[in-house]
Amino acid sequence: MSLSELINCLCGQYDDVIVMGDLNARVGKEQTICPEVGVDSSRFFLQRASGDSVVNSKGTQLIELLDEYQLFILNGRCIGDTDGAFTYIGASGSSVIDLCCGTPGAIKDIEKFEIGCEIYSDHMPLCVSFLLEQPHSEKWLPLLPRLPWKVNHRASYQVHLENLVLDMDSRLDSIDDESAALVKEIHGAASSAAMVSSQKLTSKQPWWDWECIRAIERSFALLGLHRKSNSEMVRLDYVKANTYFKNLCKTKSAAFYRGLADRFAGTINTINNN
Repeated sequence: MSLSELINCLCGQYDDVIVMGDLNARVGKEQTICPEVGVDSSRFFLQRASGDSVVNSKGTQLIELLDEYQLFILNGRCIGDTDGAFTYIGASGSSVIDLCCGTPGAIKDIEKFEIGCEIYSDHMPLCVSFLLEQPHSEKWLPLLPRLPWKVNHRASYQVHLENLVLDMDSRLDSIDDESAALVKEIHGAASSAAMVSSQKLTSKQPWWDWECIRAIERSFALLGLHRKSNSEMVRLDYVKANTYFKNLCKTKSAAFYRGLADRFAGTINTINNN
């Protein structure tokens, strides 16, 4: 199914439609919304901005298709991406080819649209936040992270927590305020009792080490710098750093599992010889 067929099918069945992803079309700053459409001017702009000024033939065809079905591009138009950030940053250059488009009925429920910052792909993630009504009678508490527990610091933690709780303000207005205050004291007690280390190496991968951390931090730093500066030199440095990071991960992973296999083979040989 082609993109035009998909859009025709969706818009023929639904009033509220959002189409987003790698559309592989460069649309520059094209597509202006008429004031008569009545979009919320506090969240959306009638004219788009973009870091990519190029309009190619695919982009022209896409604009015609979107206009036909009243699908409006949010890149460079919505709160969160007012400048039209690059969505593709790779060896062949930087561009805006990953788009989020919505009908008037759909975008009225969108609070924010932004381009994420990740290095696992040359295409940046498209992030959409929706306006959701929350019942007044129900409040949501955030999920709490699990703190590390050190048995030998238990007594110190208990003393610190007891002292902090005794000093808590007893005039808090609601159970939510009291819960937030208690969570704050728990974190404070854990920190004072040295339950939480200032720096630790954590990863789901057994081969992950500080060299990997330094490489990924450099890659993210260069990506952020390129998005701010739009410098071609920085883009090339980012591509080089990100390629190095990915190759480093492949090398360390292969070396780890090759060593693991060698150790298993050595163990089996020892058993057989005995």
